[in-house]
Amino acid sequence: MVQATLTGQGVVLARLPLIAESLASGDLVEPRNVTRPEVMAFCDWLKSQAALTREAIGDVPDPDTVDSLD
Repeated sequence: MVQATLTGQGVVLARLPLIAESLASGDLVEPRNVTRPEVMAFCDWLKSQAALTREAIGDVPDPDTVDSLD
Protein backbone atom coordinates (compact mmCIF):
# COMPACT_ATOMS: atom_id res chain seq x y z
CA MET A 1 0.00 0.00 0.00
CA VAL A 2 2.87 2.37 0.65
CA GLN A 3 4.06 1.87 -2.93
CA ALA A 4 0.61 2.79 -4.28
CA THR A 5 0.65 5.97 -2.22
CA LEU A 6 4.10 6.85 -3.50
CA THR A 7 2.75 6.66 -7.07
CA GLY A 8 -0.13 9.01 -6.26
CA GLN A 9 -2.85 6.39 -5.94
CA GLY A 10 -4.22 7.36 -2.56
CA VAL A 11 -3.32 7.56 1.09
CA VAL A 12 -1.85 5.12 3.54
CA LEU A 13 -1.97 4.56 7.27
CA ALA A 14 1.41 3.09 8.15
CA ARG A 15 3.83 2.72 10.99
CA LEU A 16 6.48 5.43 11.06
CA PRO A 17 9.46 3.08 10.58
CA LEU A 18 7.96 1.95 7.27
CA ILE A 19 7.58 5.46 5.87
CA ALA A 20 10.20 7.55 7.74
CA GLU A 21 12.54 7.72 4.76
CA SER A 22 9.74 8.73 2.38
CA LEU A 23 8.59 11.43 4.83
CA ALA A 24 12.16 12.74 5.21
CA SER A 25 12.63 12.93 1.44
CA GLY A 26 9.25 14.62 0.91
CA ASP A 27 7.89 11.75 -1.17
CA LEU A 28 5.11 11.42 1.43
CA VAL A 29 3.57 14.12 3.59
CA GLU A 30 1.52 14.01 6.75
CA PRO A 31 -1.86 15.72 6.30
CA ARG A 32 -1.93 17.19 9.82
CA ASN A 33 -3.72 20.43 9.05
CA VAL A 34 -7.37 19.45 9.38
CA THR A 35 -8.49 22.81 8.01
CA ARG A 36 -7.16 21.95 4.54
CA PRO A 37 -10.17 21.14 2.31
CA GLU A 38 -8.67 17.91 0.99
CA VAL A 39 -7.93 16.68 4.51
CA MET A 40 -11.44 17.60 5.66
CA ALA A 41 -12.94 15.80 2.64
CA PHE A 42 -10.89 12.69 3.32
CA CYS A 43 -11.84 12.66 7.02
CA ASP A 44 -15.52 13.05 6.12
CA TRP A 45 -15.27 10.23 3.58
CA LEU A 46 -13.47 7.96 6.06
CA LYS A 47 -16.09 8.60 8.75
CA SER A 48 -18.92 7.85 6.31
CA GLN A 49 -17.24 4.62 5.22
CA ALA A 50 -16.85 3.58 8.85
CA ALA A 51 -20.52 4.32 9.50
CA LEU A 52 -21.57 2.30 6.44
CA THR A 53 -19.42 -0.60 7.58
CA ARG A 54 -20.87 -0.50 11.09
CA GLU A 55 -24.38 -0.45 9.63
CA ALA A 56 -23.61 -3.31 7.26
CA ILE A 57 -22.41 -5.51 10.10
CA GLY A 58 -25.26 -4.48 12.36
CA ASP A 59 -23.13 -2.45 14.75
CA VAL A 60 -24.95 0.88 14.69
CA PRO A 61 -23.95 3.23 17.53
CA ASP A 62 -26.61 4.35 19.98
CA PRO A 63 -27.61 7.90 18.88
CA ASP A 64 -27.92 8.93 22.53
CA THR A 65 -24.22 8.28 23.12
CA VAL A 66 -22.79 9.81 19.94
CA ASP A 67 -21.70 13.43 19.79
CA SER A 68 -20.26 15.58 17.01
CA LEU A 69 -16.82 15.69 18.62
CA ASP A 70 -15.66 12.38 17.09
